[in-house]
Order: sequence, then C-alpha cells, then structure tokens
Amino acid sequence: MVETGRKPPQEETVEKKKRQSQADELILLCLEQEPDFFYDQYETPYARIKQKKATVIVPLRSRKFKVWLASLMWKRTQKAPAEKALRSAINILQAVANENPRHTLHNRVAPAEDGIWLDMTDEKWRAIKVTAEGWEIVDNPPILFRRYSHQKPLAEPVKGGDYRKFFNFVNIGNEEEDETIMKEDEETELMITAMIIHDLIPDIPHTIPHPYGIIGSAKTFFLEIWRSLIDPSTTKLLSIPRDINGLIQQLSHHWCAFYDNLSYLPNWVSDAFCRASTGGGHSKRQLYTDDEDINIFVKNCVGLTGINVSAHRGDLLQRIVLFGLRSISEGQRKEEKVFRAEFEQQKPEILGGFLDLLVKTMKMYPTTNPSKLFRMADFTRWGCATARALEKTQEEFITAYENKNKKQIEESVRSSPVGSVLMEYMEDTKEWCDSPTKLLMALTEHAKNTNISTRQKAWPKAPAILTNELNYLKPNLKALGFEVITGIRNPSDNKRRIHIINDSEPLIFEDTEDGKIRKKIYECLKKHKDYTFADLQDFVMKNTPLNINQATDLLNKLIDEERKLGLSKTGYLGWV
Repeated sequence: MVETGRKPPQEETVEKKKRQSQADELILLCLEQEPDFFYDQYETPYARIKQKKATVIVPLRSRKFKVWLASLMWKRTQKAPAEKALRSAINILQAVANENPRHTLHNRVAPAEDGIWLDMTDEKWRAIKVTAEGWEIVDNPPILFRRYSHQKPLAEPVKGGDYRKFFNFVNIGNEEEDETIMKEDEETELMITAMIIHDLIPDIPHTIPHPYGIIGSAKTFFLEIWRSLIDPSTTKLLSIPRDINGLIQQLSHHWCAFYDNLSYLPNWVSDAFCRASTGGGHSKRQLYTDDEDINIFVKNCVGLTGINVSAHRGDLLQRIVLFGLRSISEGQRKEEKVFRAEFEQQKPEILGGFLDLLVKTMKMYPTTNPSKLFRMADFTRWGCATARALEKTQEEFITAYENKNKKQIEESVRSSPVGSVLMEYMEDTKEWCDSPTKLLMALTEHAKNTNISTRQKAWPKAPAILTNELNYLKPNLKALGFEVITGIRNPSDNKRRIHIINDSEPLIFEDTEDGKIRKKIYECLKKHKDYTFADLQDFVMKNTPLNINQATDLLNKLIDEERKLGLSKTGYLGWV
C-alpha cells in the first residue's frame, strides 16, 4: 500500500468539526458578555463591550475587537483561536449587528435632544453633556462616538473657570497704547472666543481660523493650543497629503483638522476644505471589491497657518477668518517647554470657562436675531449669542466680523496675482474695454514690468482661464471699487469683450510729517517692487531724520495699519 501522506477522511472530518466548533465557541463566549451590536451611518458594524471597567465602542473588523474576542477564549480554555475561526465568528457577529437598529456615530462632539455632547476620549469613555441649564461629566453616555488612535483625553474641566486665560498664550496683544490697535485686539479676542464656542457645536457649518504672519509670530502654537483645548491629539497639526482620499480620511478622523505652514493650496484642496467647513460627501471604491463604495460625509472644523494667506479662492476665503499676528519681541519670549507646561496646568480652568460660556450662549441663542447675516450665517447668529453672553451687544460682534470680512476681501484679491496686477494696472485708468486676449497681454506685460512672475501656476496661460479667474474675483473686486463685466459681445464682430470700471478711491496721505514719510515710501515702492524690509529701513533713514529704531517702529506700525485700514488695496507694504 502506497503512503500518500494524506490523513484518513474520518480524521479530516473531526478536525474540520473542531475548527468549526472553535468559531461557534467564540460566538457564544462573545454573546455571554451581552454586547450591543449595531451598524453606523456608513454601514460599518460595531460592538459596545465592557472592557477595563468601562463600556467601549469598537468596530467589529478592528484589531482591537479581534484581540478582545481572542482573549475571551484564552481566559476560558487557555487556547489560542485560529485566525480562520476568528474571521468566521466576526462574520456571524456582523450578521447579528445587521438585525439591530442603526446608530449615528460622531467624532468628538455630538448633538443631544436638549444640548450637546462632548467626548472626553478617556479610558472611562466619559462624556460631557452641555445644556442651557449647565454642564456635567457623564460616566456612561449613550452610543454616540467613534474614536481614533490619535485622539488624546480632554483636560477635566473645572466649573467656574476663566476662559480669558487662554489669551495669555495667544500672540494678539500689543504693548503700545494705540487706541485703534487696542480696539482691533478686542475685536480679535471676541472673534476667537466666538469661534472656539462655535467649534463645540455639531452639525452646523464652521468658520476656518487662519493665523498668518512673519517668522516668530507663534502661528503654529496658536492653532496647537486651540486644538489641544477642545480636540487634543498626538498629531497636533497636519500636513496636506498627496491625494483626495488621504485628505478626506484626515478630515473625517480629526474634529479639528488644523494644517500648518501652508504656502499655496491647490484647487482640489481648497474645494475639499470648503466641503468640510459647510458639509459635503465623498465616495471611493471599497478595497478588494469591484462595485462597492465607501461613502464618507465630513462636516468639521478646519484651520490653516502660513506666513502669508494660503487661500486664494473666494469660496474658501468667505469661510475663513484671518488673524494677522505680530512678531514676538525678545522680551516676551519664553522657552517652549515652560510655556506648554503653564498652558497644560491652566487648561482645566480654561476649558471649564469656555463650557460655562457655552451654557450662557445656548441660553441666549433662541432669542438672538442678528441685524444682518454674513456668508457663514450660522456662525453669525451663534457669534451674536456669544457676544450677548459676554454682556456685549450683537452690533459689537457684527462690527468685528464685518471688519474681518473686509480683510478677507482684500486678501482674496491680493493673494491672486491676476487681482493684484489688475488693480495696479487700473490704478490710473477709470475705464477699460477690450478682448480677453488683449487684457491678458496687457496684464502680462505689466506684471513683467513690476517683477511679478508670470511663470507661476496661478498666472493664467490663456484668455479663457483669465476670464474664469476674473469671474471668481468679481464680487471681491467690486467691493474694492473695481467692477468687472465679462461675457459682453461686440455687435459689429460678435467677439467677446471684458469691461472694467474703476470707482476706487485713491490713496490719500495726510499733510503731516508722518504722512510725508508714508508718501515717500509709497512712491519708492511704486517704482521698485523688490524691496526687502532692510531696504526700507535704509530708505526711511536716508529720506527722513529717523534713526534705525524709529524707522523699524514706523514700518512695523505701517504693517499693522495696512492690515486694519485696507491699505493693501494699493499695497505700499504688500510688496515687501
């Protein structure tokens, strides 16, 4: 008889039954724990299980659930289950979950019938419930949240805290007792406070904070502590991934998806941020399938930092609130380790203060009716409610938001090379009308004469692209006094025309010694666009009696005034 090495059929049947019974045993062991099985809004199966004296929610297909399931068998039989048995058991448990009601899972914040839930993401799976009557920490909240490995626990908030201590760690203060600048700082503080409160509210569009400023202005730290307060994570700030699928995953996994050191946003990234801010879906093919999709809906908080304003498209800029930061002086600098330790120590009190303010804001919200609504209408109303909770008027918030919107308009045009070149080209011209081809030739020539690169990606290479860019800029150009009319056809030859009307006001300098210095700087920069800050210092000292310290103070003052007075329209410091 020839030995084949194959086991007799009876032995194979016995082993097969053993493997099958191991899967059955895993299922029975799991059901003994009385878990809650369910599917979420994306058809992902979950289980709510008891682990480490806490009730946790885990996906059935996750490594964490597989380890938990295997541990049940090991504790009962001191045997390790086979991989195939684990897969078979999980498949059956998925079928069990399919028979139960669906639950919508949220990331970090969730709506409640009478308020808001905030996930503490700690080991006890506690959550904070906030209503118009108060807030409390709940030990066993309902099925609300999904969690990701990068998330860190919130600081345990303290009732009666002081949210204003947050601003001890943000670079928006000013040492000079200039009433105008101090007023601007008060408006900035009000906007930041309203935005942090707004970030704690789910299922509504969220504004996008965008601090910007020169090196050493603590832009990164600004958003880091903002996120650390309400959505702490091991990945403090993010970088843009290579493709849309990676970006959507980041946005769906991070409640506060804050991105650092951005210089330029591709259009597909800008569009994705717009969808995340106001809500939008994304679909991609599920791995190892031919016809199954994974659908993801994102509606969360986005933040950006950069030396310059990284957003250049009007639809994104309408969702952004800009914060121009000043350079930190040597006397104000601290070691980062010390600064972070101070913030961590005060974080419970700061978070408690914001939660107290959120309670007051929710109480004010039903009776808040703003006199006007901006593009981000939900934020306008919630911001007015926050202002009332702070014993300020709705008009104070409207004014602060309106001032920020004006800067958005200026920055949206200045960040576009077409917009900035067009305004300068039309500076001494009241009206222009000709073909898109001739306008592109004229703007390209003017850009070259003023040392603005036409090889950059943002510069249009064809008349049709120029027309599209002008259509994006139309509303903001009109707000600055430049009306652009596209799509006109000349009756004689039926060719397209672009009509531009300049109703902007010229830059006027006061007849004072300070005004004369500003005018000299402006006229110098109109001729030479490649000046550095050091060049300007030299220029001021040569043309005025000021020394280097006085020249530096003046230039820094002009930079601040450009931001708040809208001088960027002609941009006498925007060229530096």
